[in-house]
Amino acid sequence: MRDHVKDERLRREAATFLRFCVVGGGGFFADAGILLLCTTALHLNPIYSRAISAPLAIAFTYALNRMWAFSHVARKPIRTSLAAYFGVQAVGFACNFGVYTALLRLYDWMTPLPALVVGSAVGLAVNFAGARLLVFGGAGKHDLG
Repeated sequence: MRDHVKDERLRREAATFLRFCVVGGGGFFADAGILLLCTTALHLNPIYSRAISAPLAIAFTYALNRMWAFSHVARKPIRTSLAAYFGVQAVGFACNFGVYTALLRLYDWMTPLPALVVGSAVGLAVNFAGARLLVFGGAGKHDLG
């Protein structure tokens, strides 16, 4: 019986992580699209462009994560969870942005999109752990035991 409960929890957590990654993929494309708009159409500096694109992408992913990825978890008030989400994402973004900036500054051949891909990958683990434990944490509505 215990193994069944453990397997079910692991399956549910894996499904949550997969949904989180799908939402993150959407956030990546939102971030990348806004970044490209800022750098190519508006001719803004790629570093400043991320300061515009990232908060918009974070707001987008908050809404989708709340409605879909973590829909099975008991809901906290929007004000509380949104503030916590932006805090967690700020830490993840610091990791993401640090890698992004370092790559652009260290390698002359580096362009913004590959640096964004690497930075986003680095921030993923921080963002999921924080979202799962601090923002959307607690027992799920359908948690087993």
